[in-house]
Amino acid sequence: MNQFRLSKNIALEITLIDRLPVGFQDNFRKKLNENNNSYWQTLSEARAIIIFNNLGIQVKEIDVKTIKNKNVDFFVILENEKIYSEVKGFVPEDYEVAKRGSNYFDKQEYEMMIERALKRANKKFIDENLNIVVIADENSIKSSLFREPLLNNLPEDVLWNYPKISAVMILGEYNNEDMFKYKIWYNIHSQKSLSKNLINILNTNKTQHILLE
Repeated sequence: MNQFRLSKNIALEITLIDRLPVGFQDNFRKKLNENNNSYWQTLSEARAIIIFNNLGIQVKEIDVKTIKNKNVDFFVILENEKIYSEVKGFVPEDYEVAKRGSNYFDKQEYEMMIERALKRANKKFIDENLNIVVIADENSIKSSLFREPLLNNLPEDVLWNYPKISAVMILGEYNNEDMFKYKIWYNIHSQKSLSKNLINILNTNKTQHILLE
């Protein structure tokens, strides 16, 4: 398999940094310059923060310690409740396949990608807390996870094994139309569910809402 990493996109970087809350801009500039291997992951974190901010849910802190010296990417406070969020991203693995625009994942592989993200994030979350996983498909060449119709029938068992996770969001592609869009699923088996008010806020800008039942 021909492994590769997407090169930096300075214009996108500037756009996202400019849209971040002022208090986080310097932190993200530093993170983007420190480690090229996490460049797109850092942009995904920035994009998630912007989306929450656009919804009127202000991020209070980034790189927040949780359990066993692990950090999640950020937390917000709404109605005196802390909501922790961890961002997990994917990049293209095979350049030639991605370049053709081929949809080379089947339903099972998409589920495995999502479950891998949930499993990694789950290790960082605190029990009996509000926890949201944000999945960012950083593939700007072929059709993205966000647009995959197979996700419309995402089975319940992808989430029910992770009761610490209250919800999972999948972000749109890096383009002007979809960059700040998302789909969201709520885990009806979670230890702690999001409040009705928060669900209403998240649903105001959703592209698609699916309740797993």
